[in-house]
Amino acid sequence: MRPRGTLVLSAEPRNVKALLRRASARGALGRTAEAAEDLRAVLAVEPHNREAAAQLAAMDPPPPPPLPSQQQQPQQPAPGAGGQEGGVGQAVPAAAAAAEPGVEGGSGVAGQGAAEAEAGAGVSAG
Repeated sequence: MRPRGTLVLSAEPRNVKALLRRASARGALGRTAEAAEDLRAVLAVEPHNREAAAQLAAMDPPPPPPLPSQQQQPQQPAPGAGGQEGGVGQAVPAAAAAAEPGVEGGSGVAGQGAAEAEAGAGVSAG
């Protein structure tokens, strides 16, 4: 003997109440693919049926967001890329800055730090 909902649907395949009941029964039995099929049939008849849409959404949750290791990391240029080491917009190493006259903190003496250069120029570093 066939379940009553299936009998009704054999005579009235677009019967929303019967489709919803059969979808609930199929879902309870773990037959989610068939339940989802019934819910989609309800939505084909009544596109704004909240009950069918909610049940279908509960069965087919959206995929989880990607893990941090799966997300694309922004690519940063390698140091010295483009052949402009020490060029505009790039950091200048402290030793190089200290050795260049005209660079803030630079004394023109290689290997001498800014504080030592200032101390050598008669400025106290304190």
